[in-house]
Amino acid sequence: MRSKEEIAAYQKAWYERNKEEIAAKSKAYREAHKEEKAARDKAYREANKEKCKAYKKAWREANKEEIAAYNKAYREVHKEEAVAYGKAYREANKEEIAAYTKAYREANLEKYKATKKAYREANKEEIAAYHKAWREENREELLKKYKVWYEENREHSLASSKAWREANKEEAAAYKKAYRQTERGKEVHRVASRKRRAIKRNVNENFSKEDEGEVLNKFNHQCFNCGMTAEDHKAKWNESIHMDHLYPLSEGNALTQNNAIVLCKLCNSSKGTKNPSEFFSIEQLHELKDKGLL
Repeated sequence: MRSKEEIAAYQKAWYERNKEEIAAKSKAYREAHKEEKAARDKAYREANKEKCKAYKKAWREANKEEIAAYNKAYREVHKEEAVAYGKAYREANKEEIAAYTKAYREANLEKYKATKKAYREANKEEIAAYHKAWREENREELLKKYKVWYEENREHSLASSKAWREANKEEAAAYKKAYRQTERGKEVHRVASRKRRAIKRNVNENFSKEDEGEVLNKFNHQCFNCGMTAEDHKAKWNESIHMDHLYPLSEGNALTQNNAIVLCKLCNSSKGTKNPSEFFSIEQLHELKDKGLL
């Protein structure tokens, strides 16, 4: 009588000799009994839910690295397919995903907060770069939304800002100083100063960004007096080329497309409150007339 070891060795050898035939028969059987097997498997899972869950969980725990490596390799090979599938799935299951996410956050609030905090700490630069790029891409839309919100919450916003400045005087002063050094800050300050001067002289002035663009194009983005380009002006003084009144505000003239001129910092300072005939040459006055400004 054969021993267990001999029987096992014989069976193993037989299996090795008939591997392909066995595989072919098994495949043929599965193909012929697909529905039957599927129904049997489904019935088993239904009857043994907890057992199946426990088995799957234990298997995943025991094979974490292999599963991770397989998933990574699969995603690399099927990137576009995976992205498309994920997008389609999210679109088709928006409500279920939102409900699941909300329930998970509520059940694991502290863990959720800790995970988010850790992620932000580890990815500060990437997050900042992403947000900056997103704001740049959606700047116009954001400005419109903010304008609507500000109109609806003006008093609250002003009170909130005032309270913050009072509580953080030094920080507010430092921020204001730093902001005024930026190109945007200089431009905002210059426009605000211009408006304040107009209000002080009871002049109704409403010069828009579109008006500014038209005037810049009219003067080819360069100082009308010395010819310095807007690009050279930015490189020299780190601020936008100036746009001011052709006929002075001090005489009650508002800034409009027909009363605006592009000048560099020095030329604008030299012109001051002079009228065109007091500052420009005869040739320049003729050129201004050709532009429809005199």
